[in-house]
Amino acid sequence: YDLLRSQEISIIFKHSPTCPISLYAHREVSRFCHAEPSAPVYLISVRRQRDVARHVERCTGVQHESPQVVVLRHGDVLAAASHDEITAEWIASAISSTTTAH
Repeated sequence: YDLLRSQEISIIFKHSPTCPISLYAHREVSRFCHAEPSAPVYLISVRRQRDVARHVERCTGVQHESPQVVVLRHGDVLAAASHDEITAEWIASAISSTTTAH
């Protein structure tokens, strides 16, 4: 998490490969990554990295959900979405609004 504090923008995607909703969200995050290949997206498998997912919750104050996307600016929460709120367009909009606002 300390590394994320040094980055202008970071996108954390909490994902469960056994959840159908999470698989849909994964496709949306992949679409976003294809459109914005330089965007720093970090995938956390909540089944294999539960401790990391909980650490993100403690550091950000954003209640853990899966699937979930948390957008950070220097480690501070700018936006968060979960489940069917996660779309490539939502991520792009969250990034766009953060870069134009600062």
